[in-house]
Amino acid sequence: MAKIEKYCAAGVYDPPGYSQAIKVTGAQTILFLAGQVPYEMDGTVKHRGDFRAQARTVFGAVKALVEAGGGSLANVVKITTYVTDVRYRLDFRAVRDEVFGAIRGAKSGPVEEGAVGAGAGTVAFGFKGGIGTSSRRLPASLGGYTVGVLVQCNYGARGRLSIAGVPVGQEIPDLLPCYDSLPGTALAGRRCADADKGSIIIVIATDAPLLPHQLKRIAKRAALGVGRLGGTGGNPSGDIFVAFSTANPGAAKPDANVSVTMLPNERISPMFEATIQATEEAIVNAMVAAETMTGINGMRVYALPHERLRAALRKYNRLVESPARR
Repeated sequence: MAKIEKYCAAGVYDPPGYSQAIKVTGAQTILFLAGQVPYEMDGTVKHRGDFRAQARTVFGAVKALVEAGGGSLANVVKITTYVTDVRYRLDFRAVRDEVFGAIRGAKSGPVEEGAVGAGAGTVAFGFKGGIGTSSRRLPASLGGYTVGVLVQCNYGARGRLSIAGVPVGQEIPDLLPCYDSLPGTALAGRRCADADKGSIIIVIATDAPLLPHQLKRIAKRAALGVGRLGGTGGNPSGDIFVAFSTANPGAAKPDANVSVTMLPNERISPMFEATIQATEEAIVNAMVAAETMTGINGMRVYALPHERLRAALRKYNRLVESPARR
């Protein structure tokens, strides 16, 4: 049975009325932090008028709380920040990078897929979810541009899972997520359920010269890739799609006029198709790469079984196999 406790750290203001640090100990330890603000120990605001100093105070509190919970900043999976004025976004990024060094640690090369990083706790269509990537390159006649997609998939009900038009969720209706319900009580028992909960985050990158309004159109097409697999954007879903272009370097210079190029709208449809295809494949790749995991309260989420997936695709004549596999 999991143990849940509220805690604080020395030198960090512990506000009344809510729990800013929760430690959940079970098969693994998870820390949840919330509501960090630049307060003195008496509850007054520190460093008024100095945004960077306030941001350092907040991140200092985060560091102290994580370490008091037995972890380190290297274990942080995700942060969500509310900045009251968008003019401070660059100051926030600078302080964040001082603390986490995320940008300095960025590198090119293959992206690890499956139940890694923020994908460790995800479930997709009742199978283990995670991080997935895919890309498409347009032919030279259409510009030769590349579209890359990264997803963190955590959504979907098993019965609606469709891959290459095959009702995979109906072909593999078992292996649902299971957990120990109400341990230590008369109602304790092993429960399995198929629920469409969670969200999906999709990041789309391209070298095509697209302007912001065009990138917004690209981001919207990711929803079609999600839908092709059976996603419906259910009520509890908090889906996030973002798109950016690496073209037009220097376009954000603040102190000079700049010239930019753009792909005509009449030539953007192939980019839409590439986005949809890459999104669909990235989600499948996340599930294929993920492995079965067991977490708190015996919660077990099974990986998508590869051989049974192949059998389902073969049944509907969707699988092209090499002679060695036949």
